Amino acid sequence: MADMVLGRRVARNQGGGKRVVFALCVAGFLLVLIGLGELIFHVAIAPRVRIERVVLETDLPMTRDAIFAIAGIRGDEHYFSFDAENVRSRLEAFPSVRSAEVEMSFPDTVRISVTARTPLAVLLTGSSNGTAVVVDEQGYVFEPFASPSEYGLPVLSGLRFERSPIGARLPESLHATLRDLEYLRLHSPATASQLSELRISRRGEHEHELVLYPVNHRIPVRIGSRLDEELLRYVLMVLDVLRRNEGYESRITELDFRTGEVVFRLGESE
Repeated sequence: MADMVLGRRVARNQGGGKRVVFALCVAGFLLVLIGLGELIFHVAIAPRVRIERVVLETDLPMTRDAIFAIAGIRGDEHYFSFDAENVRSRLEAFPSVRSAEVEMSFPDTVRISVTARTPLAVLLTGSSNGTAVVVDEQGYVFEPFASPSEYGLPVLSGLRFERSPIGARLPESLHATLRDLEYLRLHSPATASQLSELRISRRGEHEHELVLYPVNHRIPVRIGSRLDEELLRYVLMVLDVLRRNEGYESRITELDFRTGEVVFRLGESE
């Protein structure tokens, strides 16, 4: 009786072993098929699937070929080897580009959307070659595509650079001022248009004040670090009152609004 039981167990184990061997053979066969399929795909199929259409949407005033050169697109790319993330990174590394999106649509289309930075102010760099650059509301510096005078932008002065600032970002301490200027540009363009120049006056390593040079007024105006719309309207009102009295205006060298009250600074002879 014991021999019969033992024989049955041996038979069962042999049957189970055969099933394991069969499963392993099937799995190995499937792996070979998958590997063969991948080989056929990469050797015979993928090289034949080329990108036939590149749809470009952008407000950059550049030619299509110039943008493709920045993106590293040659025109002979294959769909399955196209590196969309690398193209996006290359585009966003270009100083004049604010953002870029790259989408792929099977079987042969790539869609690229590029948004340009919007100039907010002309930046005086103090360079000997006289190159004019502009800065956007995020503080990124880039070259304009037209003469800065065509934009009608205020001048941002008082900053020094050891090397070309193109592609760099202004210090974080200035970002709030730039956001204020962007707010004025969008919500109070009439007030923003009255600013001819904003000079950055350093007050330590991380603090600054602004000296304003309004359009059609000779008197500089010193304020804090923020461009408050209500304060600017008050400044312009005071300047208009002074302009009506030419004799008094000529004696003033600076107006100071840092305390909220206007302080007149007169010439040394006064």
